[in-house]
Parts: sequence; C-alpha cells; structure tokens
Amino acid sequence: MDINILRQFVKLSLQERRYRRKKPGGPRTDLGALRQLEPLKAAAQVRVAMDNKEGEVSSAAQTLDVSPSTLYHYLDNDPELKNLETSSEREETGKEDD
Repeated sequence: MDINILRQFVKLSLQERRYRRKKPGGPRTDLGALRQLEPLKAAAQVRVAMDNKEGEVSSAAQTLDVSPSTLYHYLDNDPELKNLETSSEREETGKEDD
C-alpha cells in the first residue's frame, strides 16, 4: 500500500472529524438559549414548570423539553433556582415535620 494514500486518508479523516464537532450532548435547547439571552425569563419558566409538576423533575423537564439531568444541572447551578425544591426534597421535609 502506498504510504501517501494512507497519509491522505488520515488527513481527510481528521478534517472530517473537525467539521463534525458539535456541542456535547446534542444541540442547544430553546431553554438553554433563553438561559444565555434572558436568564431571569428562563428561571421563571423553570419555576412555573416545577410548581405545575409539584417538584417532579422528570415531568417538569419533559414540559421544558430538556433532559432531567439538564434540569438538575440548572437547579444546582443557577442562583435564581437554588431555593426550588424537588418532589423528593419535599417528601424529606414532610417526613421531618412528622
């Protein structure tokens, strides 16, 4: 096999890989874009979804069209959302009151 053909193949493969690079985890969601442009509006949408779903993260994530892990990330890292309780946290608080 000609070494030049092999080098050309490797070069083209690496170029193709560079062009295919995308944001890890898939494309940016509408909520993700809103978080960058208008963080307070995004936080308000998360609050409404979490309140409507009584803190159930997977249901609220589905409403917001994001994954539950993305929503947990937002809840953990966004200062506007620090005081929101998930359904499991609400249950723990309820057990402590008994």
